[in-house]
Amino acid sequence: MEELVPDWIKQIKNEDEIRNAISDAQKQRDAAGRAIIRAEGPAFWKQLLKELKVCVDGLEVLKLRGVLDIRGDVRAEQCCRVSVARKAIIPSQTYADLIYSQGAEHIRCYAPEGPLPFLDLCVYDDKVMTVCDDRLTPMDAEQACQFVVERMVRMVRS
Repeated sequence: MEELVPDWIKQIKNEDEIRNAISDAQKQRDAAGRAIIRAEGPAFWKQLLKELKVCVDGLEVLKLRGVLDIRGDVRAEQCCRVSVARKAIIPSQTYADLIYSQGAEHIRCYAPEGPLPFLDLCVYDDKVMTVCDDRLTPMDAEQACQFVVERMVRMVRS
């Protein structure tokens, strides 16, 4: 019966099978990526907190004051408030709250000036990194820290 089917019909069937195989492979990659993010997300968060501490401590060079306040338990949900203030006759201050929940695929971000883009966790070159709406280039913990803190520094200095 197969020999009675025209070649163009066989071609369409073959294209359908290839499309389904590609879709199945993508679903498997997505599931594997989510598993890596769930497993390695807490380590990325801890590294981000270390990078934030380094940045906050280094703000004195710019005559700014930075504070890092971490609350909660990384095994459930942890919030980190990063504050940046300018020491001056007319002081200026802002902060950002970064919230990570165990197993989450993103870090939620909030600031008094309005919502910040979430830092979506992703797997890039077999490492957990983050991307956000503004920058589609994957960022490691140090780059993500710069993304958050530099915005605040520029705001309080303006």
